[in-house]
Amino acid sequence: SVDIFVILCSVINLVVESYGNKNRSPGDTDTPYFAVDAACVCFFSVDIVLRCLVAPDMARFFKKPLNWFDFLAIMPFYLELSLGGFMRTGAMNNNIIMPFKILR
Repeated sequence: SVDIFVILCSVINLVVESYGNKNRSPGDTDTPYFAVDAACVCFFSVDIVLRCLVAPDMARFFKKPLNWFDFLAIMPFYLELSLGGFMRTGAMNNNIIMPFKILR
């Protein structure tokens, strides 16, 4: 399905990015890697929001572990995006964000 294709794109992007340009500063938003990552996270963000909105029982939706995993899978992107300024100044580095991206 489409979900599997987007997951594969995200994984391939992460692998290629990790072997790609080593002198890229963390938090760069003007790379093709970021664009692919943003598209994948956008897809999954819309997916989880729509599933939440159409869930018949909101409490039961949030009790399911797989929904939490889906939510935690998109959080590294938003964390990297919100802390991008700190990461460029050296207060944070890619070694902090990368484990979260791998967990995704």
